[in-house]
Amino acid sequence: MTNPFFSIIIPSFNSERFIGDAIRSVLAQTFRDIEVIVVDQSSQDRTVSIVQEFAAHDPRVRYANQTGEKGPARARNQGLQMATGRYVSFFDSDNILLPEACATVKKLIDAEGERDVYFSDMRYFETGRPERLLAFTVQCVSEVTLEELVHQNFINLLGTFLRREVVAKFGGFDNRFRTCEEHILWLRLVLWAGASFRHIPKVLGHLRFHVTNLTWRPSYFVEAAETNFVIYGWLEKEIAEKIEERRRGPLLARIRALRAQWLFRAGLGGIVLRDRQLARNYFDRWMKMAGKSAVFRALLHVVLAVAPLAFLSPLIMYFRRRFVMRRYVSVSA
Repeated sequence: MTNPFFSIIIPSFNSERFIGDAIRSVLAQTFRDIEVIVVDQSSQDRTVSIVQEFAAHDPRVRYANQTGEKGPARARNQGLQMATGRYVSFFDSDNILLPEACATVKKLIDAEGERDVYFSDMRYFETGRPERLLAFTVQCVSEVTLEELVHQNFINLLGTFLRREVVAKFGGFDNRFRTCEEHILWLRLVLWAGASFRHIPKVLGHLRFHVTNLTWRPSYFVEAAETNFVIYGWLEKEIAEKIEERRRGPLLARIRALRAQWLFRAGLGGIVLRDRQLARNYFDRWMKMAGKSAVFRALLHVVLAVAPLAFLSPLIMYFRRRFVMRRYVSVSA
């Protein structure tokens, strides 16, 4: 039996509500030379039995229980070790891959030759309202550069296909992180591998919007901020060592500004969690890094001491959702 061309890797945890739709969307690919690897993180619901039922009827579906410590990055890395395809795609258990996704990438490879990373546009959809698609406004670029990736992570894992040997060579995902782990992977591929990226100006997947998304948990503010603060700290050292001087200055200035911004967001996360001391600690670190005056710091401490957190916490979550949703517009199915 020859190895498949694509390996689709799906980490799962208590995913019984959505895992069936996810696997069916992969098996419905018009390009059929694929394998599906589901790495489960000790689910307590029916996830495993659902996956095993698919595996019993289609030999392209493989199941593994995650060994060692849990976490989506570790599950993806275990799937990467199991994969035999030339290209891999990492796909969350609540999302949908459109039928022509693999065929679209394969046609590009045949027409243009291989790139290391293919990434596409995507759309969100709401659970229970599949007819309502939300068009994701991607910052489409013809060439991925370090400067653009420093500014923001505009490449989502959904609808992204990576040459397996390149990802494996640089260790896959960073196991330290539970969020934003794909951002540091893209940065490493650019900095360490000089990887070639190809944007596909086409929607290849639908990303599910639901209340249990990791990004809507109250703790996500702090988790994402801490992760990004560490990522940009690592990146600051890498750029200082590896990038030529004419590019280095603007990049380092931008990174320091972004690290300060993430500390501010972590302070907001403390308010969301209704933890006054946590919020104060993060805001203190933000003010020190941003060079705020002693008067400004004193005023902010007073505000934090009297702020009605029970009111501000849901208000911040509401405006965060509105802020995220500003990037989406309703379109017809």
